[in-house]
Amino acid sequence: MRKRRDASEKQPQYVWTNVELEWEEHHYIEARYWAASGELKITVNGDPLLEKNLHESQQA
Repeated sequence: MRKRRDASEKQPQYVWTNVELEWEEHHYIEARYWAASGELKITVNGDPLLEKNLHESQQA
């Protein structure tokens, strides 16, 4: 893990890292979470992988 922001009054919380495979393939993975709205966004190399509202999924 390269960088993170834990739960606090600042939003979003996030974590990001680089994944480097032995054959020189590199991936930048970032997850951001907005606790107030429940929005979760995960990207790989800037491309969306997952966008989900966790508040909505808990109500279902």
